[in-house]
Amino acid sequence: MCIPKDFSPTSLTRRNILLSIATFGLLLGSKQACADFIIHHWENHRASDTSWNLGLAGGYYATTSNYDPNGNAVVPSGFGKYSRVFGEATSEYGFSPQFTAFARFAWSNVQLDSTSFPGTAFGLSDQTLGLNYRVLGKSSELLAIDLQAQLDFPAYSNSSSLQNKIPYLGDGSADFTLGAFGTLPFLDRPFGKFLLTGGGGLTVRNSGFSSALPYLLQATYEPAHGGLFGTLGMLGFASLNTDSTSAASRRAGSGGSNVINAINPSLATVRFQVGYQFSKTIDAIATYAQSIAGQASASGAYFSGGIRMGLNRNMSGSGLPANPTRVPPAEYGKSNRGFINYGFEAKVTAANDRLNLVKIDHGSDTGVEVGQTYDIFSTRTDGSIIESIARARVTSVKPDEAALTVTEYYKEVWINSGFIAKRPLE
Repeated sequence: MCIPKDFSPTSLTRRNILLSIATFGLLLGSKQACADFIIHHWENHRASDTSWNLGLAGGYYATTSNYDPNGNAVVPSGFGKYSRVFGEATSEYGFSPQFTAFARFAWSNVQLDSTSFPGTAFGLSDQTLGLNYRVLGKSSELLAIDLQAQLDFPAYSNSSSLQNKIPYLGDGSADFTLGAFGTLPFLDRPFGKFLLTGGGGLTVRNSGFSSALPYLLQATYEPAHGGLFGTLGMLGFASLNTDSTSAASRRAGSGGSNVINAINPSLATVRFQVGYQFSKTIDAIATYAQSIAGQASASGAYFSGGIRMGLNRNMSGSGLPANPTRVPPAEYGKSNRGFINYGFEAKVTAANDRLNLVKIDHGSDTGVEVGQTYDIFSTRTDGSIIESIARARVTSVKPDEAALTVTEYYKEVWINSGFIAKRPLE
């Protein structure tokens, strides 16, 4: 994808469901591919429970040469430049602590400078649907492992493009990928956390195209309380050399560039991203990527920019307000004004808002259990309580401490050590 977050376990929640409905039609999609298989990267689409992450991105890709089957840079005869302006909308929805559904809606405008097939094409490109399942990792100290299944399919016709003598918008293949990602915090400081993410999978393609092994390895900096964040990594894919379609049937549509219809392609790309979290609900992200090696693939670069925003559900499945202990206090009034009774209190010892993680100083020895709900209260410097600012669910318990995942923010306030966590009585 050309504008990925995925800064792995991150989720940006916190807006009313009505706002999400109003913007969903514009922002539907995932954040993964620029266009077709050559520049389509394997990304983690994990979202936290009850979070709805939306994004909108645009960018530019260009290539003027190929990597030949031996990895050497070559310029096809009569080929000048292939460029693509693209836009995509993204959506990830965590509908349980384990499952995330995601989708991507994308379009492209292609400009081909070639003596054999010059022209311009515009339209929908490759789209994405998928599921992500967290199998391991429920606290900030543990390795997180996510399984992911993803289907990428064309929303265009290369036969029609050939008939109209305009450039192809992609390979025209449907690609199914099954794989996994691992995320490990390797340096944790009060100002932020550094994460190492690795991923791999198997992609099976139709229309005789070669299967491939996509991969990703990146280091990410996540700030504790907003501001700058970034990632540096290498990603790409290795062909299994199972291509069964002749090269002659693929020459049209790309002017000789291996950006489309390549035979057994492999590619390695270096990518740098930098972003800024303006609030708990909005990030801005800029991406630059450059291919560094390959075989039978296009040598090119892209840059993109976009925004991510977080929205959240707070209603029961019937559309009616749920029990007060299951929805934000805004539905019934402030939770510390008599609408909810609390039966247990703990102190927040650590928090990472960007990862929606909170740690409290009580565990199984005092009755804390996985699945329990807590309201987080801000405090004054003297320790007195101000008001509830978030709701969280216990995801991991030790004898003397517990880790919680924030499922809803009531206030645009960073959670700090010393805040109070209270468990509602049902």
